[in-house]
This record gives sequence, C-alpha cells and structure tokens, in this order.
Amino acid sequence: MALSGEAVQYMSVLAGGALAALHAWVQGIGAATAPPVLIAVSQLPGGIAWTLVAGLLAGFVLGFLGAGGTVVALPVLLFLAGLEPHHTLGTNALGVFLIAAMLFAWQVRRLRLPVMHGIWFSSFGIPGIYLGARLGLLYPGQKLVFLLGLVLFVVAGWMTYLSFRQPASIPGGAPGLGAPGAAAAPGLQPLARSRIAAIGCSAFAVGLTAGFFGIGGGFMIVPALMLAGGIELSLAAPVALLPIAAFSGVVGVEYWHAGQILPLWSAGMLLAGIPSGAFGIWLSRRLSKVVVLRAFAALLVAIGLYVAWPRLAEFLVQ
Repeated sequence: MALSGEAVQYMSVLAGGALAALHAWVQGIGAATAPPVLIAVSQLPGGIAWTLVAGLLAGFVLGFLGAGGTVVALPVLLFLAGLEPHHTLGTNALGVFLIAAMLFAWQVRRLRLPVMHGIWFSSFGIPGIYLGARLGLLYPGQKLVFLLGLVLFVVAGWMTYLSFRQPASIPGGAPGLGAPGAAAAPGLQPLARSRIAAIGCSAFAVGLTAGFFGIGGGFMIVPALMLAGGIELSLAAPVALLPIAAFSGVVGVEYWHAGQILPLWSAGMLLAGIPSGAFGIWLSRRLSKVVVLRAFAALLVAIGLYVAWPRLAEFLVQ
C-alpha cells in the first residue's frame, strides 16, 4: 500500500534518529578509531543518506537483474528523501543513466556481449519513448499507474514461465551463456535483417510503453531482448543496460533542460550504485538462471502490488 504522509514523516524521523545515533557513536569512540566511511555517513543530512540508499538499490538490481533501477530508487527519493516529484523523476533518471552506463562499460570490458542488439534496441526504442510520453499525458494519472501494475504482473508471469523451462543447475555465468571467453556473443558483428526487424518492433513497443507509463522500462527490455533478440538471460541482462542508459539519458536531458535535476544527488546515486552494481553482477553469475528469473518475477509482483492495489477501487469506480 502507498505510504501515508504520517508514515513518510515517521520514517524520515527514524532516518534522522539513526544518523544522530551514528554520529553520537562515532563521537563516543573517537574520530581516530572510527572508520572513515562511518564518519562521513554520520555527517550526512537525512535526505542525502536516502539518496545513497537509492543508489545502492538501483545499482544492485541493475547488476543482478539488468532492470528495475528506476522503479526501486524512485520511491526512496520521493517518499524518504523528500524530493519534489519532478526533481525526483529527473534526478532518478540521471542517476540511473550514470549507473547503467558505467555497469555496461564494465561488462563490455569483461564479456563479449552482443552489443549490436543493444544499439539497435536503443535506436528504435527512443522514438517510442517520445511518442509514449505524449500519449501518457493525455491519460488520467491514477488509471495510468494502475495499468502499470497490471503490465508488471503480465511480465512477471512470463518470466516465471521461462524459469520453468530452464535447467536449474546452469549458473548464469556458465560457459556459452555470457561468461568471459564465451563463444556465443557476436560483439559488433552485423545482425540479419529479420533479427533487426524483430528487435526494432519490440524496442519501439517497449519504448512506447515505457514512455506512456513514465518509467525506464528495464523490466520489459530484458524479456524483449530474449524473445526478439534470441539471446540468453545472462546476455540479455547486461546488454539491457545500454538501452536502459539510453532511455534514462533521454529523460534526464529533458529534465535537465527544465531545471528539474539535482546533479549532486545523482552523483551520490552513482557513488553508491557502482559497488552495489558490481556485487549484483557477481551474485547473478553465481546463481542459476532459474533463481535469477524468479527473483526478477518476485520483484515485479511486489512493485505491481505496491502501485496497483491502492488504486484498484478508484480504477473500478471511474
């Protein structure tokens, strides 16, 4: 259920109290013996601390699932850090762009990824985002959010279905599935026209949906790359970081021009998101594809319930 104003205020007080307790503890043990990280965190305002939390969450899910960074960080910035909605959207988009771009660059250096899949997906998806955003402005906001929850349920069901078709013993980083030295990744080799057409159609549809609902669309990019691109989950997840960065970057540029971005807060998200993203990548490559797919589905169901359930009655009445 959505957080009430009292709940937000209560959680903000808790965050401030935790930081105050940490500051007192650091002062008690002495600056000479306290870890530098604790000293730095103890001196942060509550809002900045929540920004780091948003970066940690966004980085981890982007590294682990190749999706979900925008969705998990947005409630933290909006409800806990207390940013104004437009500042939340712009700052979050810029932060996710930075994290996704850095994680993709790191993955490209380590793996032989089918980069052309990501390039074509980004190229066809960006026009869809512009069109979808214009259409979304014409639709009632509460119904829009409720329909987003239904879309999340559909994608979660499809990912769960895929998990039952995967051998449980194969880890995400197994040879041939995107591990260093894998032979399955074609790099910058050109794709067949039929494959480009399939990627283009799915990318435009994903971009249209993402723009319509005002999200990054990472949870749709991964399954779309698997279906239209014909690549494994362990390749689709890191490749998806490129269109996620492109889509978030487009949104970030628009909000930057409108003066609705707090750059230092986005930089804080990047600072926290890189190590958590690296850990997410490390963890995903040591778990079976079944675990990753079902974790992806569980995340989508949780977010879908969060955004759809409070608006069910209002949607049925209107």
